[in-house]
Formats: sequence, structure tokens, C-alpha cells
Amino acid sequence: MQYSEKIKQGLYLLGIFACSLIFAELALRFAGAVYGKIPRLAKLNKQEYTIVCLGDSFTYGWGLDRDKTYPAQLEKMIKADTGMFPEVSVINLGVPGTNSSQVLQTIQGLLKQAIKPDMVIILVGANDAWNFARSNISGVAHMPALEAAIVKGKIFFSEFRIYKLIQTIMLNIKGRTFELDRDVFDQIAESGPIDRQLINELVSFNLKRIIKLLRKENIEVVLHSYPRGGPLEQGFYQDVSAQFGVIYVDHYQDFREKIRDNKMTEVFLYDNSHPNETGCAIIAKNIFTAIKGGIRK
Repeated sequence: MQYSEKIKQGLYLLGIFACSLIFAELALRFAGAVYGKIPRLAKLNKQEYTIVCLGDSFTYGWGLDRDKTYPAQLEKMIKADTGMFPEVSVINLGVPGTNSSQVLQTIQGLLKQAIKPDMVIILVGANDAWNFARSNISGVAHMPALEAAIVKGKIFFSEFRIYKLIQTIMLNIKGRTFELDRDVFDQIAESGPIDRQLINELVSFNLKRIIKLLRKENIEVVLHSYPRGGPLEQGFYQDVSAQFGVIYVDHYQDFREKIRDNKMTEVFLYDNSHPNETGCAIIAKNIFTAIKGGIRK
């Protein structure tokens, strides 16, 4: 009888735990629906030159006010140069934690809308080593059976918001113990379950599909690098850009000087990877300079 009561208590606690997880999942999905809405391009003025910035937390502007992100500062720079466009709108569609497969899907959705962007600026790849939500990796890379099973499991669980929340919390806790003289995302990729070469193949596959889709619609494409290089091979973005003849912007040289002179707090937030307001100003200025003479008006 006593043993039966313990089983009942265990099942009761398990039920409460399961209900708590379901409630948390629904709450996170509701919050995402309310606060995570992507602006629809169809609402834009057709007379405006529209630039869409896609990517992860570096594009979103993690830890910054909305007017301090690099897309917001880029818009101000372009509007201040009266010779570029009479009307311009720079839209920030960065989503923290997003991977390159998700950006590809976002592009596919954008191109179905009535009004398409004139230019798309892309920075992605830092999260592909740990975020497998809707990832194309299974169809891109050939992996051993065990590694493939792990990846498929991660892809499945990554569809749940509560799983991604726990992952994000763990990464932030883990990030505080990483070596600050190295990029946090580079170290995450190094300690991840997937070989770095596979991540390069995945991001390359998605970026090439993205560029081909945008080029088909006669949309300008700009690729740029992470301030500290990121987890991909050196020269990765430059090679993809050269292959398709799209604009490439390298920020690493500017930030490397601050790293070399031990002045990281001038351009980075506490994690020494995400740019602060000044760092975003450098990114915006570099992109502004690169695109000024290369836009088809």
C-alpha cells in the first residue's frame, strides 16, 4: 500500500512537471507571436529604396536600444547623404539565435510578398553550430550514423521554445567562462557536437541558395563578416561573395585593432563578442562606405 502511494505521488509530480512544461511552451509561443512579429514589406511605400538586414543577434542588436543597432545607424547615415536616395528605409529583421537555414526560409517568405526589398544585407552562421531548428544539415552533409542521429534529435527538440530557452541560458552561463581573448561563438562551435567543416558546408549551402534566389529577383546582396571573425573558416564570407560577385564588407580589421590594443570595452558588450553602440557604428559605416558607389538606382 505504501509503495502504491509513492507511485501515485510520483505520477502526480510528473504530471505537474509535464503541465508546467506545456504551459511554459505555450507562453513562449504566445510571447513570440506578440513581440516577434516580422514587419511586412507590403506595408512599405513603393517609392522608398528598401534595405532589409537579415541575421542573428548581431543584426538585431542584442543588448542595445533599437536606435543604436547597426541597421538603425546605417539608415541615418544613408538619409544624411542626400545624394544616395530621396527616400530610403532600412528594416532590421535580425532574430537572436537564428541560423542560416532559418534565414533562407525568411528570404523565401519575403520574396512571396507584393513589395520586395531592393537590397538585402546578410550576416549569419554564428549559431549554426548549436541551433538546429529547421536546419538543412541532414540533407547537406554526410555524417556517421551516431552523429546523424544526434543532429536529428537536436532538430526535433529545437522546434520547442522551452528547449531553445534552456539552450540560450546554458550558452550565456557557459559564455561567461570562455576565454575573453577569443570569440565566444568560435569557442561554442569548437565545443559543439558537429564537426566545424560540416558547419562550413551547411552555411555555404544556405548562403549560395539565398544569393541565387535574390539575384533571380534582381535584388542587391551584401555579405559582411562578424566583428571577431566568427566560427567559420577565415575568408569564408569573402570567398562566397567573390564566387557570386556580391558586395563583401570585412569588419574584422577594424575590430582587431581594438582587440590587439586591449580596448575591447570600447566596441564590445560584456561578452566581448557582440558590438556595443560604438561597434555598431563601425559596422554601419563600413557597410555604408561599401554600398555607396555600388547600388543600382
